[in-house]
Amino acid sequence: TSVAYFYNQELTRSFVVNEVHEIKVGITMGGKRFSDANETVGYNIDETLLTGTELTLLPTEYYTLSNPSQFEVHKGDFDGNITITIKPSFFNDPLALSGGYALPFRLTDTSLDALLEEKEVLVLQLKYEAAFFGHYYHNGATIAKDALGDEISALSSRKNRYIF
Repeated sequence: TSVAYFYNQELTRSFVVNEVHEIKVGITMGGKRFSDANETVGYNIDETLLTGTELTLLPTEYYTLSNPSQFEVHKGDFDGNITITIKPSFFNDPLALSGGYALPFRLTDTSLDALLEEKEVLVLQLKYEAAFFGHYYHNGATIAKDALGDEISALSSRKNRYIF
């Protein structure tokens, strides 16, 4: 029996301000040894998957989908992807900064034999962050020299590790 499914049921993806604002979301198929034909897997954005969560449906004016209704698995492949492109308006919304938005995908139909039970949904949480956000590890040595170039002190950061 050939099946289609999402690899994960929950994911969080972050966009960095002023960098590439596209990601791929994909499905995979199983139950076949060879991919000898093009296959399709239909989906919709199902807001009911956000019921009982603190997530809000990502407004349609914040993104575009490369294919708004189906994933295509091309002959020879076992994965099918769509591209989500985030629009600049997303980066002006404080809820996007806190990770409060999501795109909830539900697989609806397929040209394969079936959809894999319990793996037919994906809640994709989306957020953004600044380029310098994160934890940084500094390593090396600081050497102070006098006006003649003679070493007057050295501080090894191997003993003094900093995480900001």
